[in-house]
Formats: sequence, C-alpha cells, structure tokens
Amino acid sequence: AESAAASSAEAPATSAEAATSAAEASTDAAAPPTGGEVTIAVVSGGQSETFNPAVAAGGGDFTRILNVFEPLVFLDESYAPTPGLATEWSSTPDGKVWTITLRDTTWHDGSPVTSDDLIYSLTQMAKPEHFGSLVGSKVDVANLKKIDEHTVEVPLNAPDAEFISYFNPFNFNTLIV
Repeated sequence: AESAAASSAEAPATSAEAATSAAEASTDAAAPPTGGEVTIAVVSGGQSETFNPAVAAGGGDFTRILNVFEPLVFLDESYAPTPGLATEWSSTPDGKVWTITLRDTTWHDGSPVTSDDLIYSLTQMAKPEHFGSLVGSKVDVANLKKIDEHTVEVPLNAPDAEFISYFNPFNFNTLIV
C-alpha cells in the first residue's frame, strides 16, 4: 500500500502538469537521426509506366514525377501562383507576351537549369502527342526568345491572363524537362 501511495504522490496532479512533464521528457530525449535513405514502393501500371511528364497518365507515374520534378509555380490556398522553379513572371498589359525568370538551380546531375530547358519544354508541349499540348498550343513556339540564361520571353497565340497558373503541380504534364 505504501508503494502505491508513494507513486501516486509523485504523479502530476493536473493534465497541465502532465503535459509539462511530457514536454520536459521529450526535450531530454536525443534528437532523431537525420539523413539516410527512404525507399518508397508504388503499385503502378507495369510496362506502360513512364518517367516522362509529357506522356504520364497513371497514378504511379504521377507519384514518381511529382516527387522529382518541380513545377514553375505552386498555387496558394486561394489558387494564386507562387514561386516554384520560376521566381518571377509578368505579362504585357494585353496578356499576350509573358516573361518568365527561372531560379538559379541545377538538375540531378549538377548541370544548370537554364532558359534553354524552358524553351525545349514549351516546344515539346506544343506537339499534339504531348499530354500538355493544351497549354503548349497556346505558345507561339516559333517566336520564343531567350533573354538571358534564366529568362525567356513567351509569346502566346492569343491573350491569356492566367497563363503562368497552368504550370502548377496539378497539371503535371507541364513540368520542365
């Protein structure tokens, strides 16, 4: 009986005291390890699988692609575009010419992501066999203009005030490759 009384006397009297004790105990614990490797298994479509955003069509493809490629923009909670691979964008007042500036970053092999990659990707998206062709068909591909190593002028076939928003992670067929 004495040991039960003694242990109950040591226990926190309120839930606030219990929470404080738990928080203090967690700060005493060693920090979790960082680094290492994570293996993810994805059940997918077998031989029809692809790593190419241009022709991706299945859930497994989307899972792999969205964990490796970064979109030009993300959408915030109000669906407004926020920076991704693109750090800046603007359009002419009529919405017919867009200027897109890319972040200074690299591909997995260490080579730089440049405006040439954006021009290549937009050119590929304009092809009918590309699943991003709806967006690509909006671009006047023949008149794409490299401004510098990270900036491209993108003329459109018709004005489009929402053009940059199409390059979000939910429209994975518009990723830059």
